[in-house]
Amino acid sequence: MRRSSELSPPRKQIRAAIYCRVSTDERLGQEFNSLDAQRECCESFIAARKLEGWTALPGKYDDGGWSGGNVERPALQRLLADVDAGRIDAVVSYKFDRLSRSIKDFALLLESFEEKGVVFVSVTQQIDTSSAAGRLLQNVLVTFAQFEREVISERTRDKIRMSKEKGKWLGGCPPLGYDRAKEGCALVVNEAEAARVRELFTLYVQERSLLRVAQIANARGWRSKTWTTKKGAQISGREFTKTSLQQLLVNPIYAGRIAHQGRTHKGQHSPIVDDRTFAAVQRILEEGRRRPVGRGPNANAYLLGGLVRCAACGSTMTTGTTTKGDVRYRYYVCVRAKKLGAAACPVRSVPAPELETFVVNRIRALGRDPELVAEVIERTKHAQREGIPPLRAEDRAIAVELQRLKNEAARLVAALAGPGDGSATACGKLADVERQVEQLRARQALIREEIAALSKATVDEADARAALECFDPIWQHLTLEEKTRLVRTVVERVEFDGRAGEIEIRFHPLGLASLAEELTATPEPPALPKGATA
Repeated sequence: MRRSSELSPPRKQIRAAIYCRVSTDERLGQEFNSLDAQRECCESFIAARKLEGWTALPGKYDDGGWSGGNVERPALQRLLADVDAGRIDAVVSYKFDRLSRSIKDFALLLESFEEKGVVFVSVTQQIDTSSAAGRLLQNVLVTFAQFEREVISERTRDKIRMSKEKGKWLGGCPPLGYDRAKEGCALVVNEAEAARVRELFTLYVQERSLLRVAQIANARGWRSKTWTTKKGAQISGREFTKTSLQQLLVNPIYAGRIAHQGRTHKGQHSPIVDDRTFAAVQRILEEGRRRPVGRGPNANAYLLGGLVRCAACGSTMTTGTTTKGDVRYRYYVCVRAKKLGAAACPVRSVPAPELETFVVNRIRALGRDPELVAEVIERTKHAQREGIPPLRAEDRAIAVELQRLKNEAARLVAALAGPGDGSATACGKLADVERQVEQLRARQALIREEIAALSKATVDEADARAALECFDPIWQHLTLEEKTRLVRTVVERVEFDGRAGEIEIRFHPLGLASLAEELTATPEPPALPKGATA
């Protein structure tokens, strides 16, 4: 007679992976932290199902200090890779929002689990996707989780608006002339710095020149705000530039007001500058903005605008004009010298026609010199090969910084639950974090577009040679707009060294490929008039 165990089919083993996550890393150094608590709870759940064949996988999938707003988390990515490889039969989590707080991401994750035959279980919410009821409850809970995030976001914006309307300063770096109060989130006047601020306003009314006032301030050894963060980091002041000085002069906080979304509200802090002086400065600045500088038929006649760098100091060179009588002279001007004065850089400017003529003649000569063509093509290919790794490195660095900012945002959202000034400070910092995230995402999109373009681009030597040979004959027949576009297609950067009298042209890795495609394309022959013969 057979034993009962021999009559029963072998029970299938279910390999269960435990996923744990916390949004902040503040208490991860403790002997028993939140991740440990989540794992222990999940292990108890799996142990209770041991007779059903469940067993906990030894590997840890823990994301400590990572937001649940996206799926770009290292442990989660390892988990998904193991799911794809067929090494996991079930994913167990303390709560469903440990896996994701986004409806879209959560649905996609569950869809990928289902395709691989993987079950998801939320221990504390009795969600088991192996049943229809569990899947229904799971979708309802995820919907409410996203609703909660949107409500928090709306409350944050409302709290910022109401705090600003009440004239509250919401934190960050105090403006020059003010210090942060020892208790709460408020501004108190720093009399030594305030005297300098008043002097800057007075100087501008007298001089009516941002550059001149910045030079005077720097000569006196004045700097922007030096302050210490709550974490003890020292932020040193910097020299004044035209831009930083203008930002100081237009800041309504010095007139005792708080700005928000284009409007100002009476602040709870003491003003440093009287209304009359502040209004006078704004009128002078507005007059400067209205003055038609560099406008006219030649205002945009810069073939190399945005491409020229000063080799002497490493700064960019912007466009500028001077007028003597009826003649307008165009220049490329070192930005550092323009902001800080002639003493800041030995190379102040270079006449635009001379620099543009040199660059254009250099490009036109390429088609007549086979060795020069080969050299440029080889340098272009090298630049293309060398251009991708640093872009990818920057992309990874941005991803890390974005995650840090998301974790910081999660911490600030949690702080909003607290009453009083601490909550107001969190509102201001959260707005700054959101602005930084937006800027980083825009930069990341540009980087990824450039990586994709560099990866796909090819520089065919024959086509590039033919394109460069076509460049010289057609140049004289192009309009100014066409010439500018063509130069910008080929040239990535022009390094001007006024001390050594040298000019280096760096060709764009994608420029020769684009130029070859454009200039070597065979146009369709024009239609002959009716009755005419070829």
